[in-house]
Formats: sequence, structure tokens, C-alpha cells
Amino acid sequence: SIQTITYQLNNFVGLIKIEATLNDAQESAPWFEIANIGNISDSTTGTSSTSIVGNFSWIRAEIIDFTAGNINLVTAAY
Repeated sequence: SIQTITYQLNNFVGLIKIEATLNDAQESAPWFEIANIGNISDSTTGTSSTSIVGNFSWIRAEIIDFTAGNINLVTAAY
């Protein structure tokens, strides 16, 4: 199954990781990284997407080393 992650950034600087779990209960689930959108060190504005292959119960975005800008949108389409 293919999921498409779309993200819209405005002067964003940081790292966006996409994580998933196979558990039904997300509160106690072990999460693992399925995509690394990259360490964005230059201020970035725009809309981009990445495709991920796999069947997951839950998908989430983790923001690391956020130092500037905004994330206006992160969505997943199945």
C-alpha cells in the first residue's frame, strides 16, 4: 500500500521525521521511522510530498531541531 505524505512549510528550519506503528493502541505503541524528510538547514518555503510503501495502523510526524518558521500542513493520503 502506498501512502503520500504532503507537507507545506513557511521559512521552516529543522528536521521532519515520519514515524509509524503497527499497533492498534497508539498511546503504548512502539514507533519506528519510515521516512526522513531531511534536515532542512536553509529557510524553506513551499509544498512538497514523499511516498511511503507499507501498511501501518498509525502514522505521525515528529519535528526535531526546529529553529525557525512554520509548518502549515502535514497530511497523509492512503
